[in-house]
Amino acid sequence: MAQPSAPHRFVLLDGLRGLAAIGILAFHVARDGSPVWVLDPLYLLVDFFFVLSGFVLLPSLPRTFSNFGRESFIFIVKRIFRLWPMVVSVIAFSALAYHFTVWDTHRQGNGFNYDVTRNTHNYIAALLLLQMWVPKALLLVTPLWSLSAEWFANIAYIPLAPIKRTLGIVAGILAGYYLFHQGLNHDTKWIEFVGPIRGKEAFGRAMIGFGFGLIMRMIADRTNRWMTNPAWLIISLWLVWWLYNQHSDRGYNTIYFAAPVFALLVLQASQVSISHESLLGKLMLKLGAWSFGIYAFHRIVMDLWNYVTAAPLHWYSTPIYMAPNKVWHRYMWEKGITVTLISVALTIATAKFIEGPLQRRGEKLVQRINAPSK
Repeated sequence: MAQPSAPHRFVLLDGLRGLAAIGILAFHVARDGSPVWVLDPLYLLVDFFFVLSGFVLLPSLPRTFSNFGRESFIFIVKRIFRLWPMVVSVIAFSALAYHFTVWDTHRQGNGFNYDVTRNTHNYIAALLLLQMWVPKALLLVTPLWSLSAEWFANIAYIPLAPIKRTLGIVAGILAGYYLFHQGLNHDTKWIEFVGPIRGKEAFGRAMIGFGFGLIMRMIADRTNRWMTNPAWLIISLWLVWWLYNQHSDRGYNTIYFAAPVFALLVLQASQVSISHESLLGKLMLKLGAWSFGIYAFHRIVMDLWNYVTAAPLHWYSTPIYMAPNKVWHRYMWEKGITVTLISVALTIATAKFIEGPLQRRGEKLVQRINAPSK
């Protein structure tokens, strides 16, 4: 798959995006059959994705109200062709994987507990990226909650971005904090079950992260020397480490601090120049190109891995209860590497046969929209 040309200073961001996707995968591996709780804070990397999305998408958003309608329409079309090909592919793969397990279980003569969430209503809601508001649709492919939240945050910031002096963006961030606070304090039963990934708390997280990303891109584009001093890179890395260690004390309240910490890291990383023609640059761009698919596919692949290997969903229910840590470490490495490789293979296939062709059609559509009228 051909790599798009990218500014040298943003190559590192592509690599960080890929590493963040692998981090989310590692978080789910650790939670899905292991007592290695040290990886629990990696769920915060979703907030990194929100920040990075805002940083990257600022140039695509309308910046003035003079040509607001046209620019807004183009932005929405681009986002549709960026998000939906992967969404459709992942949901289709999820359905195939589920029906395979149903067929294989019946073939073996075993009983099977049918998933009542797999109905037409939930599939349609999932395909429309309504997971944030239709929680049962979220359960079809859980990681898609963040794409749902990001999509609605993208739409919400369209009228906010053109407001002068970042007042609109700041208002979006404040609204995000309010929504997240409301969700975190009133959606407690759901959050205890699966985390702050639906409704107000999910939308709030996306609004906060996306907004901070937009502001950091403005600073980067203005080459603010004070904010891009190398000393800030050390400070931002220390803050990321501090954030990682807050989960044990603050729990999900740690999310309040995640976006500004990641925003500072993204700003500093954007100043690091790595040639996209160098070996390191090519690796970074590959990781960035695969990140979306790794994030979207890995949960389904992990469930298939559990089914095929008969791996338990909870480590304490296994026959090797109280096994030495080295047994669990081997379990995690085998599972993590296998799931990553399969997810990358599915990503490459999706890019070649589905995502690439559809996105090329989207580019042609945008070109027609931008073409001067005769």
